Amino acid sequence: MTNHKKKKIAKKRKESVKKGEPHKKGQTHADKQSESLKKTTGSTLKNADDTSKIDNLKKRLLASDSIHFPTLEKLKNACPPETWPIIRNELFSALKYHKNVDRFYAAEGCYDLLWDYVKSTDRLIMIDRYFDILKNYCPKQLLQKYEFELRQNVANFATKLEYQKLGNQIEKMASLPNGLVTAKLLTKELREKYPRRKALIAEMKRIEPRLK
Repeated sequence: MTNHKKKKIAKKRKESVKKGEPHKKGQTHADKQSESLKKTTGSTLKNADDTSKIDNLKKRLLASDSIHFPTLEKLKNACPPETWPIIRNELFSALKYHKNVDRFYAAEGCYDLLWDYVKSTDRLIMIDRYFDILKNYCPKQLLQKYEFELRQNVANFATKLEYQKLGNQIEKMASLPNGLVTAKLLTKELREKYPRRKALIAEMKRIEPRLK
């Protein structure tokens, strides 16, 4: 066989192999197809395993009346980044009546849902817990909520500790936009309404110099 013919045959062999995917020595085209199929099947099985894991974690979350955050963290880590927002929104709807859902909203930076939750409760502790977040998100609404709840709750206060918390909350109110005037009016109102509550009067006197 001449050198010219040998070069021609070698050239044809090269053209029969896909660029960047050479055959292994002794590997037929059928072998290559089989190897490709195995890779595809393995990928499919992996995706199926991931989907099963995600579904199981979601079921575990929904089975309890409070959110188990280690399970939630596992679920988030199991989800591809592009899939998590979709699953997260589904969970927001499914877990909206679960305990600690406020922590879920806060962790995900969904402050609209967090505010809806806080304003629906009459617990001052919830307002205090998320004050630093909500004062930037909805300061006007937060001020109104504080003022309303303090007026509602102060009637049931009786201990020195409760009045100290009241004083701290009024100071927080004063730090909000337009909150200083509201805080001053509220302290004046409380002193006039409850003149016999010595612990309350003492606390109002303590904070009044700071409301400037």
